[in-house]
Amino acid sequence: MFDEVSALSCARLRPLTRHLGLSLGDRACLGLAQQLNNTAVTTDKVWGQLKIGISIEVVR
Repeated sequence: MFDEVSALSCARLRPLTRHLGLSLGDRACLGLAQQLNNTAVTTDKVWGQLKIGISIEVVR
């Protein structure tokens, strides 16, 4: 469920990810990983450039 907490988490990531052009969906995924204290897994290589305190694993 994408609730108010999820929306705020996603919004806080906007200024940190704007320079890489991440979408709302990308930020929602990252925000969820942050909320759950888990690793975000992606095939999008640009995520590997992020240094935002969220564990990210780029596969492939």
